[in-house]
Amino acid sequence: MTDEVQDNGDNSQEKEEEQLGDRSAESGKNAGAVSKSVALSREANRAARALVMESNKLITEDVLALTKTYPACNALIEQQEIRIHNLMKKLMRKAGTGVQPPKLETAEVAQLIERTITATDNLCGDIHMIIDALDKAQRDEIVKIPKQVVGAESTRKYLTAEDKAAAIRRIATNLPSLLAQRMRQRDADMNTRKVAMHIEKPQKKYGFSFCIDNSEEPFKPKLVTKHHTKAPLASNLTVIDVDEGKGKRTWQSDIAQSLHPYAFELEHLKIPEQQLNSKKPIKSTNLEAQEIVLVDSKAKLDELIGILNKEREFAVDLEHHCDRSFLGLCCLVQISTRTTDFIVDPFPIWKDMHALNEPFTNPNILKVFHGSSSDVDWLQRDFGIYVVNMFDTYWAAKKLEFKKFSLAHIVSKIAGETLDKQYQLADWRVRPLPKHLISYARQDTHYLLYCYDVLREELLKKGIEALQFVYENSKSCCARVYEKPKFDSEKCLSLSKRQLNNQQMHALTGLSQWRNQAARSEDEGPEFVMPTYQMLHIAESLPRAEQEILACCYPLPPLVKQFSNEIYKIVWSARVLPQEKKSLTSASSDENRSNLLEKYVDEMNRMTAAKALLRCNIDFSHTNFDEEIGGLPEELLNDAGTKQDVLKKLQRDSYLPVLLGLSGSEKEIMVVGRNKYKRKLVNSIVKELEEWVSPYECYQILEKREAKRRKEEEEKNQEQ
Repeated sequence: MTDEVQDNGDNSQEKEEEQLGDRSAESGKNAGAVSKSVALSREANRAARALVMESNKLITEDVLALTKTYPACNALIEQQEIRIHNLMKKLMRKAGTGVQPPKLETAEVAQLIERTITATDNLCGDIHMIIDALDKAQRDEIVKIPKQVVGAESTRKYLTAEDKAAAIRRIATNLPSLLAQRMRQRDADMNTRKVAMHIEKPQKKYGFSFCIDNSEEPFKPKLVTKHHTKAPLASNLTVIDVDEGKGKRTWQSDIAQSLHPYAFELEHLKIPEQQLNSKKPIKSTNLEAQEIVLVDSKAKLDELIGILNKEREFAVDLEHHCDRSFLGLCCLVQISTRTTDFIVDPFPIWKDMHALNEPFTNPNILKVFHGSSSDVDWLQRDFGIYVVNMFDTYWAAKKLEFKKFSLAHIVSKIAGETLDKQYQLADWRVRPLPKHLISYARQDTHYLLYCYDVLREELLKKGIEALQFVYENSKSCCARVYEKPKFDSEKCLSLSKRQLNNQQMHALTGLSQWRNQAARSEDEGPEFVMPTYQMLHIAESLPRAEQEILACCYPLPPLVKQFSNEIYKIVWSARVLPQEKKSLTSASSDENRSNLLEKYVDEMNRMTAAKALLRCNIDFSHTNFDEEIGGLPEELLNDAGTKQDVLKKLQRDSYLPVLLGLSGSEKEIMVVGRNKYKRKLVNSIVKELEEWVSPYECYQILEKREAKRRKEEEEKNQEQ
């Protein structure tokens, strides 16, 4: 295939003027080559799927360890390992990947996997280049496909930065392929991240820091005007409007704070008849052909509100940032109608965004969201915007039993478009917004109305109850009331997987409290103030000097360097505490004792290489029914709370006397489970074990039968 296309390319270069009339014939040949490559790709995909299915049928690691204990099976496994290793070596060499598998004698599984992934990546890169070249050939463009030389020496070399930049420019100019597009996107993403590291915080730049309340007081709703009201606000709610920058809202009691301002409207909401009737879906227009409007001023916001008030439905999505803000910031609001995509920049108009509450709470206008729980909370928290009459496509996909419930899957299944989600975690505070971020943002709502139309029709096919199910769950999302995050001093102790002493626990609690207070006062994300792994490192090592604390933090966070003296005081206060010796049974609560017991049981049941080598047909250590757990500490078994959740088994009722030759009269307690789930599981295992007959028990049964037969024969002889 490659030689044919190459010959065509050479002839076209030599006789370009003479072949103008034969373009159609050559195009047909190239098209045939492309179709052949597509068929090969499909065949390769089928072979890959078959390979995955067969690999899933392989035995697990535990069963493999047991199988290796049999000499015949072990020899067979070694033969297959050598055969597969030779096949991999031959395949990598003939495919021209430039990678060879490691030696079988010294190779580890991780090395084999790494070499296989590298070879696959190299092969996929070559395939992409060839497919792109064939695609150009189909468009009658002159192309020369490089010939694969089997067994040739690898030409991969270490390139300098200038060589890499020249290569990227050459590829982007001469080969506009998917690889070049990804390189451009990666470079744009890297530039965006570099800029984002040094941007000024929008709270300070646009002057809306006073609107953010990071205190530990309960959240107070920011509703300014209640549009489309059917019931007045609570009488104990008082709103005081003062000069800009000093706005305050006072409450005469705590009752109104916990109430949803539109609770009455949501409870008595009647879905409009037009939303319950079947209609032909309106397909979305081409993304590039539809108008896009950036709303970043009060005049444009008022114009947008006027447009939305005339619509019957519109789609909504939000972009959020929480790394450099304690509560988080709503950085972008995307709204799409049937004809226009709106990108609302809330930073310049933060204090005026509450005006969008009018169309968002209109019960006659449908708002289409996807996964609206977080969006509803963010709208309440930042702008005092509430939602009435919503259709959440997440609940529709769930009711229709889609394989996946993500927006990307829904759009791909219904609209046939692929959403690129690589910028989902981008820093959306960047201003001005790059083109690739704007294009990404508008895609989330551009296809949403068409997806709503199709989902509505599919739900109506299942019955009106299915559609009402979606509206009821969407109404529940609208009724959510935002709550501020609360600091939990006990939760921070569960961050460490190690067993901490009293000094380390004191340091970890103090550092968590300091991080929480610093994040609130500086309006920063807790992980930005001090990452959790650094906090655990300091608490576990308890540095003696301030410089040692800074050495524990790499990279060094700015606030840790600024407040290193306060951190040192917290660590020093932990070091001066008298160290307490903590025994295994010093837990004060029944829950802690039960957790300790569960860890002990799990450790006894955990399979190791030594246990795998010692397995035999009458060894139960590889099952949850572990006969060796009888050696638990007496302190655990004497605990009153533990006795209620522990299933006990007397020694005379177990197989331990058979295996060890002990007396059945000894009553050694066998602990085989702790909670209800384990009791049920263990009971089934015990039942199977009681029904199973060991070789020794078979011998005893045969011996009794033989004795009985001899006795019967003796009786017959005596009678004769």
